[in-house]
Amino acid sequence: MMMRGHFDEQEQPTLPVKLTGPYGTIEVTLVVDTGFSSDVCIPIQFAIALGLPLKGRASIELADGSINKEFVFRGNAQLGNLPPRDVDVYLTESEYGLIGAGMFQDMKLEIDYGRRTVALKPTRKEASIWQS
Repeated sequence: MMMRGHFDEQEQPTLPVKLTGPYGTIEVTLVVDTGFSSDVCIPIQFAIALGLPLKGRASIELADGSINKEFVFRGNAQLGNLPPRDVDVYLTESEYGLIGAGMFQDMKLEIDYGRRTVALKPTRKEASIWQS
C-alpha cells in the first residue's frame, strides 16, 4: 500500500492529505517538511472551515532558533488508503500547509529530486500502525 505525492510549482515535495473536523472533510496538498516534528500545519481558513477544537498551547522552535507559543488544535488526518488517525494541527498564515515528521512514524518516505517523485508507504504490513 503506497501513496504518491508530487512536486509543486515551487519545486517542493507534497503529499495529499484528507483532514476531518466537526464541520466536515477537506482534501489538501501539504508540503513535506521533515524538520517539522509534529503532524500538520495548515492555513487558518482550513481550520475554521473544519471547526477544529482547541487542544491547548505548545512551545515550538522555529528554524531560526526562536521559540513561539502556538495554539494546537485536534483533527483527524488520512493519508491515501491508510486508516485515519488523530493528529495535532498547528496553524499558519501562509497560503500552504506542512506535513511533518510526526506523520511519518512507521513509514518509509522517499523523495527523489532527480525524478521529481514522492512516495510514502508503511514499513510494517499491519495497518494498525496508524491507530492512536
